[in-house]
Amino acid sequence: MPECDLSSTSGTASEQLHTIISRLLELDPQIYQRLTQQATNIAEQYSKDIRLDKIAEYTGRSSRNILMVTDYIDALGGIETYIDDAAMLLSSQ
Repeated sequence: MPECDLSSTSGTASEQLHTIISRLLELDPQIYQRLTQQATNIAEQYSKDIRLDKIAEYTGRSSRNILMVTDYIDALGGIETYIDDAAMLLSSQ
């Protein structure tokens, strides 16, 4: 979308952002509703039950011990958070 290219606008960063958002709304007045629906669809793929089902695909439902390894001491996000969450979910089952 060349009309939404930040380099094609002038002004301060907030003015440029306002210009781009205005152009997007002109091109697609329903953009917020569409993006919200897309985000909701993605979020629905990450429930605790779905996570347990995905883990069970690899381990089976009767598995008692799983070794999880990470190279981070603290949970920073991404895979580390997933590993912590998975360990908590599995230990509660």
